[in-house]
Amino acid sequence: MITHVFDLAMRMPAHLAVMFSMSWFGIPHGDPQGAGPDPSYGNTQWGGGCVTTNAPATCSNCVLKGTGDTCLQMGTPQRDMASRRRPLAGIYSASAQDAEGLRRVGLMLSNVRRACDDGARIDAWAVQMNGTHDTSAHAGNPSCTTCEIAYDATQAFLKEADAAHMDGVIIPADDATFYFHFGTNMGLGACNDTSGNPKHNCEDALTQDLVDMATMALAHPSALKLNGKPLFYVYMDPAHLTPTEWGTILQNARNTAGTDFYFVVSSQNATQTAYFGVFDGISPWIQLDWASTSGSTVRAHAQAWTAGMHDPLYGAVGQYPGRVVFGAATPGFDDYTEDWGGCTERQLPAGDARDPQVLLGEFDYFHAKGTTGLVMETWDDWTEGSEFEPDVAGGTSALVSLRQQLGGLYGEAADPAGDTRLTDRWTSFGQARNCAGGDAGTSPPVTLACPPSGADGGTSGGGDAGGGGSADAALSRDSGSGGGGSGVDAGVDGAAAEGNGASSGNGSPSGCACRMGARAAQGDFALSAGLALLGLGLRRLRRRAGSARGRAGRPA
Repeated sequence: MITHVFDLAMRMPAHLAVMFSMSWFGIPHGDPQGAGPDPSYGNTQWGGGCVTTNAPATCSNCVLKGTGDTCLQMGTPQRDMASRRRPLAGIYSASAQDAEGLRRVGLMLSNVRRACDDGARIDAWAVQMNGTHDTSAHAGNPSCTTCEIAYDATQAFLKEADAAHMDGVIIPADDATFYFHFGTNMGLGACNDTSGNPKHNCEDALTQDLVDMATMALAHPSALKLNGKPLFYVYMDPAHLTPTEWGTILQNARNTAGTDFYFVVSSQNATQTAYFGVFDGISPWIQLDWASTSGSTVRAHAQAWTAGMHDPLYGAVGQYPGRVVFGAATPGFDDYTEDWGGCTERQLPAGDARDPQVLLGEFDYFHAKGTTGLVMETWDDWTEGSEFEPDVAGGTSALVSLRQQLGGLYGEAADPAGDTRLTDRWTSFGQARNCAGGDAGTSPPVTLACPPSGADGGTSGGGDAGGGGSADAALSRDSGSGGGGSGVDAGVDGAAAEGNGASSGNGSPSGCACRMGARAAQGDFALSAGLALLGLGLRRLRRRAGSARGRAGRPA
């Protein structure tokens, strides 16, 4: 039996900023700019209830939508993605099963600290899977397109980081709510049925997920390990499993995998602090209770809102030695789905989604608490509008602001040249899937591997300006010494951050300049044909009031 030691606070590096990505987007075989590697567009396409299904194979010259499908900003035609914004680098396949997808993975990984470039000052990347049960890891189980896309994405991140000698920067991640919403489709039964075996089926599937994640992590030097143990990150909802049930799952997974691991979650309800009894770290998920707090400015309001999510965790963690509170940072929330077809507008802040002052207010709180472990929620949840990934309307502003705020939090000097380098990398990348006509473009690959120490360019970019916990030091995370956990779990007071600050019109969608062909875009569900109709009904799952539970309602 594996005995777990709760010592994450002591093993933490000086800083651990984790970017969290969903990786559930595909390019189907019938895309008008050439066949992609996936059966469907995944979550690039969505529609239901009062939201008209978008068409990723066509184009629109609206690059920023508001509530009620009103166009706020017109621009160069972009693929019609299921989002109120358009990715600056265009739509893509997260599965990275072709050169185009791998180039995109390289672009994303360039945001992680390296010896020659500190990117966006991100220390690690967590790639979320929709479980492994319905992927190629377990042939014979029902097929699930977004599950396979995310599974392949995780493998691609690990392999690309391995090849670039980026040790200790990838965190296998999982959506622990997935089986509870789609278990019937996956042959597991109704997992919320507590009267019989279906719930146990889902618990067993989650256990296997963690075993598979351990196998991945131990096979790749790029997987983050602290004190020689992998660290996993999972999104969970206390409504599904009790601390006791989670304790059984974690113990069984450790025993089966034959290894211990650290387990950090984003909790849908961060007031349920009893989960510190079985988890090593907890971060709150995005809560849409903006109106329950207030402030004289948006920034002050954001700080109060952030306190509302985090204070229960900080208030309880002292009772659980070795546990850690991870801060949760988001650029806002601007939901394309209107509560996944429920016709409820969800924006944060309401009426002015993604105000740049929100991020500054969040970091004011993190400064005050001495927070050193952070989870960015999210890189690419375009559908619900919480993405840090650069977009056509806003450019790299959110990502550059994040870079600046992380630097300030971690005591690193301002670096305008690094900000510019980050922006240039994204603006020069281009779009492989565009609306300009012709075949898909070929973006140049991003060179991730740093030159040998002492070679020309080997120190360009200053990989670890703040010291401690950077990728170029292999994170000092396998040594067991770490950077200390002070301030992470104790809520040490500190000075508030100074912070860095960082056309409307109506228009109808235009036709894409490229030849789109007659084939209709495929749907976002890609379960076997017999399961597709069941999945359609599940798209309309509703959520508890006041919280962002769209992740649970989105299609498989």
